[in-house]
Amino acid sequence: MKTLPFFAAFLISCAPFTANADDRTQPGAFVDVSVGGGAWALDNIDAKEIEDSNEGDLAVKINGGYWLNKNWGVAASYVDHGDFTQKFDTGTFKGSATSTAVSLLGRIPLGQRWTMVGKVNLTHAKMKDNGSTGGDGEFKKFVGDDTTLILPGIEFNYSVNDRTSLFVEAEPRGKAADKLDIGYVGAGVRVKF
Repeated sequence: MKTLPFFAAFLISCAPFTANADDRTQPGAFVDVSVGGGAWALDNIDAKEIEDSNEGDLAVKINGGYWLNKNWGVAASYVDHGDFTQKFDTGTFKGSATSTAVSLLGRIPLGQRWTMVGKVNLTHAKMKDNGSTGGDGEFKKFVGDDTTLILPGIEFNYSVNDRTSLFVEAEPRGKAADKLDIGYVGAGVRVKF
C-alpha cells in the first residue's frame, strides 16, 4: 500500500514534461481486446511439485473505459485466464481462473505515436477446481476468490491512427485464493470513439 502514493506522485510529476509531445491522445471512450497468457504464482503447500505447470490455454481480456483528459482515465475489464494444471507428488491440481477489475489509468506520451500507461487496479479474482485428483486436502488452498487493490500494471501503446492503437501489457490480477496469485500478459488492439 505504501507504493500507491509514490506511484501517483510519479505520474503527476511526469505530466508537465508531456506538454510538447504530439501524442494523439484525446479524451473519449474506448474498447479493446487482447490475447495472451495467464501468470500463476503458487505458494508452498504440504506437497511437492513434480513437473512444471501446464498453462497451455490462451488468456483473453476485454476492456472498456474513458480517457477523462490527456493523462488520466478509468476502465473496467474482464480476463478469462484459461485452465491451469500442476502435478504434485500427492495428485494433480486442475483449475481455471477469471478476474474483473476497475482501474485508474495514468498516461504518459513518449513521442508522436507512443504512450506508456500505468494502472492501479481494484480486482476480484476467482479460481475454481476443474476435477483435481488427490492432494490430501491441500488443493483447496488454491481455490477461492478475493478482492485486492493492486499496482502497478503497465502498458505500452502505439497509435496506428487517431482511433486505433496496438498495445502490449502486463499486470498482476490479484490473489485468487489463500495460496494462489494470478496475473496477465498480453497484446491487443484498442479502438477509440
